[in-house]
Amino acid sequence: MDVDETIEERLDHAYAKFGATAPTYGGGLANHGPMAAEAVVAMGGQRHLEKFVASYLPKLDVRPEPSHPILDGPAELGATREFADWSVYFRAEIAAASWTEIARQWLPDLVPGLATAAGHGLLRVAHVLRALGRYDSIARRDELADALAYWCAAFAVLPGADASGTATIDDALAMVPRLPIDVDRAGSITRVLRRVVSLDGWTEATACLAPCPPDEMLRQVALASANAYLQFTPDAFTFIHGVTVPTMAGVLLDYLHESDQQVLANAAWHFVAAAVGGFAPAEGPLDAAGPQSGPPAGRAGMVDMACGTRDDHTIKFVDCAIALATRLGDRVPLLAADDRIVRTS
Repeated sequence: MDVDETIEERLDHAYAKFGATAPTYGGGLANHGPMAAEAVVAMGGQRHLEKFVASYLPKLDVRPEPSHPILDGPAELGATREFADWSVYFRAEIAAASWTEIARQWLPDLVPGLATAAGHGLLRVAHVLRALGRYDSIARRDELADALAYWCAAFAVLPGADASGTATIDDALAMVPRLPIDVDRAGSITRVLRRVVSLDGWTEATACLAPCPPDEMLRQVALASANAYLQFTPDAFTFIHGVTVPTMAGVLLDYLHESDQQVLANAAWHFVAAAVGGFAPAEGPLDAAGPQSGPPAGRAGMVDMACGTRDDHTIKFVDCAIALATRLGDRVPLLAADDRIVRTS
């Protein structure tokens, strides 16, 4: 792969700036800065990089200080909740081994918690692994330590049955139980998803999906989320994550054995199914495709417009939508991306 080191070094400067910030801000919102900055570069929108960073940094909180050393990381997963303590731990681990070794060691334990923090733990790790795949640097290793730390500090598993039935993705989603219309959906996405998995019929609905290879399942659930985004716009914010999380989860496949790849794919299925159960209307069918309105802009124009919004979710969504559309030869992700650009421009 040809790498423009000047552009990658500019991304490293962005990583260094975001490295001084906390993983969340504003009472618990995820810091998307490092992820969106990487997406800008990955898409080829680098002329917008510094302007995005400058616009995003002021809203962020200062990085917390570590308080207690983590001595046995695997034993403390799910128990220790301090991001700064985990970051110190992972920086030492990565310094003592290769970053690929640490990724391969930890991802099997982490992927069952794909839905942690509405998928943002996985997303932050996946973005920096993609960046490290292009260009290795200390700034990227430090960002990997922070990304793993964020995932570990918030770690939680969204339960569900493995896909073991015969249903298509559309039929399986139609079986997912939905929250009643009068249920309050304000607050965190994670809180709503947890309410869905407690509904009668959840386990049966997640089990009914026909199993398939992990990469195919990730693409299926991402495309289903793009369809849901178009169908339920403008109340479709959660389905942005339903596209970005399984699409970026594909980056992790190369670091996982086959059995762990399937765990990852099932966790992505549970995440998207719970999003439908929590945020789709309480009644009515799910369409197999969204509205086929006018053609979206060409790829280059879409990248430039997305990066020009300076909106973190739009940038990441368009990055994943383009990748998904390219792999599937399906224009629905591009239509969804085009809609998001218009709404945030």
